[in-house]
Amino acid sequence: MYQREKFLLACDQAHNIIATEAVLRTEMLMQDERGLFYYPDPTNHSSRVYVRRADNGEIEFRLWQEGIPEVWERHPWLPHDVLKDAAALYQKERNKDARQMRLYDLNVAKALLKDE
Repeated sequence: MYQREKFLLACDQAHNIIATEAVLRTEMLMQDERGLFYYPDPTNHSSRVYVRRADNGEIEFRLWQEGIPEVWERHPWLPHDVLKDAAALYQKERNKDARQMRLYDLNVAKALLKDE
């Protein structure tokens, strides 16, 4: 693995740890009419990631962005595996530096849905 890739992987891992710990401390836990959500970036409240458990037990995610209603309207609830595949394809075909999966943290979702 190249140094740059190792660095980006370490950044992603650190981000996931910080986000998970914040949810576990309930600093980012929120709920509104759309459901349970967390802030993927605790310093920016203009984006939210909603989480729910589907009928089959899978955890699903849905992104909402303030001022851009099309994001919510055009994107359905998606399971983590589908998001991972889409992010990998986007990274391969469009932007090798993209890190969309930083938004969709499975550990954070599990922590939020623990009592559901």
